[in-house]
Formats: sequence, structure tokens, C-alpha cells
Amino acid sequence: MRKRIFQTIVLTIVGLWLSISVSALISRGVWSVFRPPELIGGKYVGIDIESIGIRVTEAYFEKLKGWKVPYDYRIREAKLEHVEILEEYYIQLDYRVKAASACPQLISNLGLVGAKELYTYYWQTVLHFEKKDGIWTVDKRMRPVEYQLQSPSMIEEFKRLQTQRYKMQTNKEMGYYIRDGVLQVTYDGGETFKEVKDGYEMVCITPNGTYDELLMENSYIVTPEFTAFVAYPEEGVSLLYSTDEGSTWKTSKISDMGYRANTFVSKSESKYYVTSAVDRTGGSDYYVTFVSEDLKTWTRIHQPEWMYSNLSCVYWNNADVGYYAKGDLCYMSKDGGNSFSQMQIPMAEEIVSKLGFNPFDTIEMMYEENGITYMVIGQGDDGDYAKDGKIIKALFRSEDGEIFTFAEEIMDSVELAG
Repeated sequence: MRKRIFQTIVLTIVGLWLSISVSALISRGVWSVFRPPELIGGKYVGIDIESIGIRVTEAYFEKLKGWKVPYDYRIREAKLEHVEILEEYYIQLDYRVKAASACPQLISNLGLVGAKELYTYYWQTVLHFEKKDGIWTVDKRMRPVEYQLQSPSMIEEFKRLQTQRYKMQTNKEMGYYIRDGVLQVTYDGGETFKEVKDGYEMVCITPNGTYDELLMENSYIVTPEFTAFVAYPEEGVSLLYSTDEGSTWKTSKISDMGYRANTFVSKSESKYYVTSAVDRTGGSDYYVTFVSEDLKTWTRIHQPEWMYSNLSCVYWNNADVGYYAKGDLCYMSKDGGNSFSQMQIPMAEEIVSKLGFNPFDTIEMMYEENGITYMVIGQGDDGDYAKDGKIIKALFRSEDGEIFTFAEEIMDSVELAG
């Protein structure tokens, strides 16, 4: 009897193992022939663009459900949250999408942003239709920010924009300088310069086709050992870097999505961090952070929901401790982005006492020097505390990276070229 029971148990286990193995083989075979559904080219019959737009996207999401879809594309559900007719034959559709797994590649493949809750993200698209003989055909698909940039009102605004020229910041021994449409770096305080190959076009270009020659602090690194700029080639975002004092330059592709807004790059002892904007809605930019150990493979860090929009500073130090600032709010992570805790923002008490108010409300920059972590807090867009015509900022220092104390006032060193 015991022998029979034992045989039954063994046969059951073997049967389960065979069943799981066969299922896995079938799934892999089906997934190998899966092709992502396309929105462009679909033809539909209907009366109005709103109903057609909803039908198009609902059909698209249906093709991403079920076991036949690999996990890097599979979703559980998609719920329409907002639909807006922008102009003739243009429509924007906003969905809340629940992913079927935590596969990080799915977020990139489907263009999802801004986690609302566990496994739940935002998906936004603008579709353009051609209508002929009662048949609607999707001929263009773009992100909302791309639509905004090509709209007639935005184009008129861009025509009024002019590229500002700036003087070299001579208070820095190592830095960048832009002259006659060429991005250059210097490692000796401006005695000699080296051109960043294709740097001006990829680093300074903005989504509207103009150029911004003032690079944010924490958006570049210039040291003899490693120099890097976040670059925007024709598509996506990359890191343009040099490891030989600017003699040669290489490009590392980070993501297929990204455009120039506030941009941040950091290097620790063993890792590289890049944070860039991937979408814009209602005037807000939404960010994601990628990390790499070899400048070949980049992995996304899933920051909390509030960290997706309008960041003013992102910095990772040598010990891989990360700081994310949004104005006067700052959170830090000690475990590579798995968890974050809010920091106490320091205040320059003697300045506040003298002025009767606190002018410093926006964390603009952080850096590390000789084991000390420094934080620069500026005055935001409405600052009016100045000396000798220059805006004043507050410099704070910390030995443990958590408790910061006021060090001194510093002047904004940015000056327009004459």
C-alpha cells in the first residue's frame, strides 16, 4: 500500500512538472512570433472622430491582453480617463493602464509614465486621422508634447525665441564653454579647450528646434577621468562621454524616449545615473531615471509618484545615495532607489533674520568635494535678493549627507555675453 501511494505521488509530481514544462514551451513558442500592434494605418468607419479614436485605442489595448502576449507587452486592463478633440482630425486620448507584471521593459515598450498605484501607469497619445469616402485612417501618432510643439500657436512663439549667448564661467577650473555654435570643454580654467564632437547639436538642441546654451548644474560632468553630457540625437536620449580628457567621444544609448528639459547626470564609484524628461502634460515635465554600471545597459529606477514631475535637482553621490528635489522638497534614497525618505531642508537663519523672510526656496545643485556634500539653494524664478546686480544663492554643507548647515552666500556666476 505504501509503495502504491509513493508511486502515485511520484507520478503526480512528474505529471505536474511535464505540464508546466510543456506550457512554458508553448508560451515561448507563441511569444516568439508575437508582433506589437500598430495604431498607424488602421482604417475605420464611423461618424465622429471621438468615437473612432476610442475604438482605435480600445482595439489596440485588446491586442495586448492574454497569455499569448509576452510579459514585456502584456497588460491587464486599460481604462479611458480623458479624451479631447484638439483640432480638426486631431484627438488626444489618456488612459490608465494596469500592467500584467513588473517587467520594466513593458514601460518603455508601451511608452507608459507616472505610476498611479502598483503596476498602474498613465498612457497618453495624440492621433491624427485622414478621412476619405467615410473611412477614417490613422496616419500620425505622437506624444502630447510633440503635438504641442508642432501646433500653430507654439510655432509662432518659437519664431520669437532667440538663442542667448553667455560668458564663460571663469570661477570654475573645469567646465564647458560654447562659442560660435561649438560646445567645448576645458580642464585648465580656460587656458585650452577641446571640442565636444557633435555636442552642440545633441546637447544644446531643444524640442522646438532652437538652442539653449546655458546648461543646468548637475546636467553635465567635466573631470579628467570622466566627462559627460546628456545628449538628444534624432530620437531618444543618450550619454555623450569621454574618458580621455575630451580627446575622443563615445555615445551610449539610454532610452528611445526623452527630450531636453531639466536634465541630470551623476557618477558614483561604480555607477552612472541619468534623469531626463519623457513626457509633458499641462505644462509639467515628467521624468525617469536610468542607471548603468557599464555604459552599455541601462536600467530604470522606479522613483515614487511625486518624483515624476518638475524636478529641480537630482544627484547621486559616490556612495550611491540619491537626492531628488522639487523646489523646497527633497527626498533621499540610501538603497539605490528602492525606498526614499524626506529630508529636512536647511535654512540660512542669519539671512532670514536680517531680511525678515527666507529668499531661498529652490534646490538647484548638489555636489561632493573632499568627502563633504554641498547643496546650493536658489531663489527660483521670482528671486529678488541680489548684490551688485547679481542674484544671491545659499551654499550649505554636510558631513553625513543628511544634516546640512549654512556655509555662505554665493553669487550667480552666469553672465550674458556682450
